[in-house]
Amino acid sequence: MTPFLLKSYDGGDNWLEFNLATLVGGDNASESIAFDPVDDQTLYVGMEGRVIKSTDGGYNWTVMMESEFDIWGMAVSKHNNQIVYASSHQRYVYEDFLLYISSDSGETWDVVNGGFGKRMTYSLEYRALEGLDELFLGTIGDGVFRYRNEIDEVSTEEEFIIPSKSLQITNYPNPFNYRTTIRFSLPESANVNLSIYSIKGNRIVTLLDDSLQNGDHSIVWDGADKKGNLLPSGIYFPVLETETEKTIGKMLLLK
Repeated sequence: MTPFLLKSYDGGDNWLEFNLATLVGGDNASESIAFDPVDDQTLYVGMEGRVIKSTDGGYNWTVMMESEFDIWGMAVSKHNNQIVYASSHQRYVYEDFLLYISSDSGETWDVVNGGFGKRMTYSLEYRALEGLDELFLGTIGDGVFRYRNEIDEVSTEEEFIIPSKSLQITNYPNPFNYRTTIRFSLPESANVNLSIYSIKGNRIVTLLDDSLQNGDHSIVWDGADKKGNLLPSGIYFPVLETETEKTIGKMLLLK
């Protein structure tokens, strides 16, 4: 079975097809999908025997996990978008089905095994509660099971930001190793603040707070906080703010 993914830019009137067999290899059928709540260009697809991930809206993919079972459910935590859940579907063997959990955006996975029944699971429903993620796992013949994962509460200086249509921000290289150039364009002259935030929503450093003319601008970030300390590997967010708009980028720092 050839796996594919459809994407619409106009509310469903027209569709663009991605042939996942060409992009990631194999003929594993696609079975579930989950989007990053912070960045809608990052998504995960559960397939027969694997989880794949795209960070550019589906044009390029990376295999994040291989499994001997099918991945019928996917979810990304709204508390911390580095936490990803995947549930397995065992087609032929009646054994405890598996719940996979990643705490680093799919790079590594732990397994929660047992207590969920000995039947196949076809669904995973997610909701965010205060201080925890709650999953409902549906099976064939053994009912619905609930799993709760406590999440450390972190106070944030800013709420999640809806990207602006007129402000654009990028950085190159990305991923980078302690030095990247952040580029942005202003449609008109404005007072501008450019700050870097952590995955937990904490402001790390302010790179720019000044009045700028319209046009293209750039600034180099050396991967350090406001005290000059070099930061560890991870995902960081450049946030560009004017008097009327905000936009957010996404950067990956790798040592």
